[in-house]
Amino acid sequence: MSSRKPKLILVYEPEKACFDRLVVEGHLPARAAEIASYLAQSTDIAPEFDALTAACLTRGLSFAPVALDDAANVLAGEGPDTTLVWTLTDGVAYFRGGAAPALARLNGLNVLGADDALFALCQDKFRSGAVLGALGLPVPRSGLARDGRWLVEPPASPAGWFVKPNRLGAKIGIWPDSRCADLGHALELSRRVFAAYRDDVVVQPYVAGRNAR
Repeated sequence: MSSRKPKLILVYEPEKACFDRLVVEGHLPARAAEIASYLAQSTDIAPEFDALTAACLTRGLSFAPVALDDAANVLAGEGPDTTLVWTLTDGVAYFRGGAAPALARLNGLNVLGADDALFALCQDKFRSGAVLGALGLPVPRSGLARDGRWLVEPPASPAGWFVKPNRLGAKIGIWPDSRCADLGHALELSRRVFAAYRDDVVVQPYVAGRNAR
């Protein structure tokens, strides 16, 4: 039996690291800041690290917050029998948090929450919807467009369509006219999203009602 104290490792991607990388990749600073704001949970949780450390100690655990860029080296030195990895942030495109559960699996470490396969899939709305639909779950059919061109045409919809970026969250790239009544405007929205964020859009039949998350 290992003599190591059980440890909870929180892996997170800081907003600034994301912002700096996006600017290097050619995104305008204003857009990079908007995209990186999705990771505000990393900024918000930092003041709670001391409280988390104390809470873990009362339960016989040590607690270690680790920035994503340091995770590969840190996780490589941990023991599989005594380490649990908690991935705070996700992402496989603009954000990189989906790498954390993959790094945990590479080192034989247990994870809190979803496994790496789901992290790799769920940042992409179109692909995750296709997988869920293939499994027989009730998901809306979607079209997919890139910079004014259909990759997959959307289904007919008497109620109109809703257009949103395929790989972004936190309402980024959703505007007052994102609900549209004609597919020509949907393609125009895809041009706007591509110009601003370099992302595709999913185009789904509009469903009335309250937005529940």
